Amino acid sequence: MKKILKMGFMIAAICFITSSAEATKIYGAKNAITGKILKTDGNTIEDQGIKIDYTLKNDMIVLKITNTSDELITVDLNGAKYIGMDKKNSRAYDFKQKNRGWFESLNPAGIRPNEYYEAHIVPSSNLKSLPSTGITGGTIYIGQDLFNGESEEVKNAKRDYAEIILPIVQGAPYSGVSRDMVIYLGDKENIKVENRPAVQPVKVPAKAVVPAKPALLSAIPEVTPETSAKINQVQEDNTKLKAEIEAREKLLQYLKEQEILKKQLAEKEAEIQKLLKTTKP
Repeated sequence: MKKILKMGFMIAAICFITSSAEATKIYGAKNAITGKILKTDGNTIEDQGIKIDYTLKNDMIVLKITNTSDELITVDLNGAKYIGMDKKNSRAYDFKQKNRGWFESLNPAGIRPNEYYEAHIVPSSNLKSLPSTGITGGTIYIGQDLFNGESEEVKNAKRDYAEIILPIVQGAPYSGVSRDMVIYLGDKENIKVENRPAVQPVKVPAKAVVPAKPALLSAIPEVTPETSAKINQVQEDNTKLKAEIEAREKLLQYLKEQEILKKQLAEKEAEIQKLLKTTKP
């Protein structure tokens, strides 16, 4: 009983950790495909066909993603990335889907016209889990705030800002127009203007059309080397992430098979014990 009560207090304490105070600032965003600097007014980021209202908390960033186009918009939450102040990559994890556990892929956000999806973004490097004997990996919780002075990200910082990369497609999920977005953020009190990344607009012809498959970089008009490198990095990260997901799915299947075998073994053991009892003189 004491162990159960202790576990209950731990979970309650974890739920209480989330704070609504702002310690983070978003100061810029751009389209990762075209390099276009996006309009940021108040707590809103806007691009053609999409609007993001954001709420900043100590430990997460809440993004209310609204589809202002007349086509489907899909946000690939499995491909979302957080690049920290130390330039290390981790998943931009949607904490709203934490009940899926460590080994299940997140559901992509398919947003119909005039509807929205609210994502609770947390760097996966800030997440921890309570011990569990189950196959989901235990209860996931946020272990530290964003830009915590004691975190490895801040201690090993190579710059004073971080980035969130959201893979977004307008239209059909695999053949629509990519509107991948980069959001720049940092510690509200310690962002230095001189250290911010260059966010000069890329001049795109008025009638230029972004191709349906952004992987064909040669077809994109006036893409800078920095943007091309960013796209390649995102594609490499997505490939690695898919391989990791496949490996975890295989592990999950193996663990499920082990549970079935253990159950069958227990049944056989019980049957043997029953036979031994009935055969005793």
